[in-house]
Amino acid sequence: MKKILVLFLSALPFLVYTQCTTSDATDCDCLGGSGDCDLLPDMTASYDLLAEEDETVEEEGILYLSIGTPNIGHGPLRVLPTDYYVCGGDTIYDVSGIDACPDGSEPHQIIKQRIYHKNGTEMTYWEQNAGTMTYHPSHGHFHTDNWGEYTLRKKVDGIDDPTEWTVIGYGTKMGFCLMDLANCASGSSYGYCRDNDGNVLTNDGPNYGLGGGNYDCDINNQGISCGYLDIYDYYLDGMSIEIPAGVCNGDYYIVAEIDPNDNYLEEHDDNNVIAVPYTLTEQPEDIDFFPVTVAGGEYLCAGETIELSVSPVGTSYLWSNGATTNSISITEPGTYYCDITRDCGPGHSDTVTIISVPVEEPVITTEDIEVCYGTSAILNATGAEISWYDSETGGLLIGAGETFTTSELTENTTYFVANTETAIFAEGYAEPHDFTGTNEYSEVSYNGYLMFDVFADMTLKSVRVYTDESGLRKILLHNATGSLIQSAEVDTPVGESVAELNFNIPAGENYKLTTDIETNNESLGYDGPRLKRVNGESGGGEIDFPYNVGGLASITASSADERYYYFFDWQYEASETCTSHRLPVEVAVKVCDAIGDIHDLTYFEIFPNPNNGNFIVNLNVETSSDIKITISNSVGQEIYNNNLNSVYGELSLPVNAVNNAKGIYNLQLVINGELYNKQIIIQ
Repeated sequence: MKKILVLFLSALPFLVYTQCTTSDATDCDCLGGSGDCDLLPDMTASYDLLAEEDETVEEEGILYLSIGTPNIGHGPLRVLPTDYYVCGGDTIYDVSGIDACPDGSEPHQIIKQRIYHKNGTEMTYWEQNAGTMTYHPSHGHFHTDNWGEYTLRKKVDGIDDPTEWTVIGYGTKMGFCLMDLANCASGSSYGYCRDNDGNVLTNDGPNYGLGGGNYDCDINNQGISCGYLDIYDYYLDGMSIEIPAGVCNGDYYIVAEIDPNDNYLEEHDDNNVIAVPYTLTEQPEDIDFFPVTVAGGEYLCAGETIELSVSPVGTSYLWSNGATTNSISITEPGTYYCDITRDCGPGHSDTVTIISVPVEEPVITTEDIEVCYGTSAILNATGAEISWYDSETGGLLIGAGETFTTSELTENTTYFVANTETAIFAEGYAEPHDFTGTNEYSEVSYNGYLMFDVFADMTLKSVRVYTDESGLRKILLHNATGSLIQSAEVDTPVGESVAELNFNIPAGENYKLTTDIETNNESLGYDGPRLKRVNGESGGGEIDFPYNVGGLASITASSADERYYYFFDWQYEASETCTSHRLPVEVAVKVCDAIGDIHDLTYFEIFPNPNNGNFIVNLNVETSSDIKITISNSVGQEIYNNNLNSVYGELSLPVNAVNNAKGIYNLQLVINGELYNKQIIIQ
């Protein structure tokens, strides 16, 4: 819950009646003294509250803190929900609201900031997008996202901006439920509201009370009135900074930044940061070993960068490659470690080995390509997975597959081709490999599950199961929020069998592997899957959580004590996909006075074009020639071919391709070994 100050709001009426409300601008003051202005909020963080000794609590590895956010501006901070939701990179419109995104993640509801405008005595408003809000189950209401960011930092001499000092520990970008929890006039809040010169504000702040002083945590009534503040205390979820193991005790700063993403329009943005000195006293100083964090995995593709870092606990750092910061960028394979100098003693890191993933460059099978002005070219290359681009780096992916047909060209053009390969770097089978104990197929009334964490993206290829009743089972994978993310239907025979899953699982915590109750009932007639489970001591089975899954994951627990449910001998695999450097393929374009400049042709026409799949190829061949005509689709598959030997003169060749899908196709004409291309559109 929030501070008890909320109980006294109704007993604090405005001290002077004023015609400055959200519907009457008569007595409202503008910043600068004009009579026509936007009445903007001005949000700050309360230095006095954060500096109170009993509002900051230190424990080993964590620092709990209280944050107050007074509005000292001329207008209220008012936020309202919309019917738009952000799910990943998508925006979804739904007037009835959504509880979960399609992938099971939490939806973020887009909100608007309402800005009041004074024009003489008239009050109007306009609105702007102001980020998002998210429902917080532990609090039971909506929080505006990323309202505050809190860090523990070491001051850097010569740098005045606290957000540029060395970060020692991070808190989350905390979301707040914006509300009028307290007001600047309350004695218990004295000093929590100060103007930009450090003077204490009570009810003498600009347009005190504008907004009404009654904003609360309701989704449709969130905001902070003029001269009011919201407070989140140290004992609430998320109000903490994690302190890395090995940090020395001593003097630091707690830095609080309000609205770090600048979602809200305010009178001033340069007063949203405060830095309060704090002395750590409860941290153990005998820790001298620090793991290296690897961002991006330990397998390096050509041209890729991997970030290595150790905790920012030292006064200096020396890596095995000579780097001297706590975080470094790696572009070469090798072995890396770091020695750390600290005020409370030296430290050293573990050693990590970065491995280069080999990938073959593509083999270009068409070279020295020359086409007439206004015609297309066919490019060919071989490899595991071929991709075509319009530039050497970045740019657009313009084609895939070993054959690529260009657009009609009017100038010399260079294309780029790359090959992609996947290297498996971890695979095997995880314990427990087999069923143990005496429990025999008793699972009919209960549907259990296993819980596991994934440390690196992996594939769960299969599991082993045991049953005495054949039938269909559906194996389900849920994420930490309980949302279904993958499933596999498995026709399970009597006895021992392998269930093929091929679940691609990203790194994450608290996954659940179980079966589908509805499928169990339809197939077997009861909730449980009728699969063997291991009972612990009572059933003679051996259970020893956690189980290591090749260093990629850990099976941590099940839905019931002393039981292991259903899925044995996990077959796992992890791989790294890398793309080669892009190789150039040049196409020369020439102006042809006659088609015969390249081929023994004087005329080449497709009629009609576009067509329905029936068309005529009209040619005029000057000399006796062997001709091959082929038609290919966009991925290079041949759908038509015709060979003509020793022909010359005017030719009209009917083509029937009506059984093919609508789209763009390439017709290739080969005369005496030379190429000519035209595009065909089948409608």
